[in-house]
Amino acid sequence: MVPVEANAVFVRMAEPLLNGLQGIGWHFYRFIGAGGARLMCSWATEHADIDALTNDLQRLTAQSAS
Repeated sequence: MVPVEANAVFVRMAEPLLNGLQGIGWHFYRFIGAGGARLMCSWATEHADIDALTNDLQRLTAQSAS
């Protein structure tokens, strides 16, 4: 939604994906309106953490398409 300039990313995605991510344990802020979320990374975030998030997103997307 806005340029990536720090350890926060503002995204817009389908509510089922946001709910699915929260349902499997991902924590993020949803105070910016319907379908919007703020994803925050700590300074200790590893590439494996990002890979895990993207893998979960891909899996949830595939599940919602079937």
